[in-house]
Amino acid sequence: MLHFGGLTTCNCFVVFLAWNSEKLLLGRFWGPDALGLYGRAFQLVTLPVQQLNTAVTGVAFPVLSRIQHDAKRLARSFLSGCSLLISRTIPITIACALFAEEIIRVVLGAKWMEAAQVRRACS
Repeated sequence: MLHFGGLTTCNCFVVFLAWNSEKLLLGRFWGPDALGLYGRAFQLVTLPVQQLNTAVTGVAFPVLSRIQHDAKRLARSFLSGCSLLISRTIPITIACALFAEEIIRVVLGAKWMEAAQVRRACS
């Protein structure tokens, strides 16, 4: 248990650093204004995909666990699920990049329009 817990803790720490290192550097060298714009733009880029992934994972995990003993069916189901998820995620990401200004204006308001450039770059 300690070995597994230690490895899990190390993994979580590395993932945390990977997801937040650019924010630390951006805040340190460019200041809080740039960090705020980047943070809001990043949240708007990832929110639709996270919502879709959460919904698909909530359904897929129980279904795949039921067929875990049939390797061929499990592989086929997993690959078709990934294909479905990607076929939905890519158009959402492209639409968010193309309509960044409109999305920022509607969701955050005119004072956040600088975030549209960051949002487009993140997509």
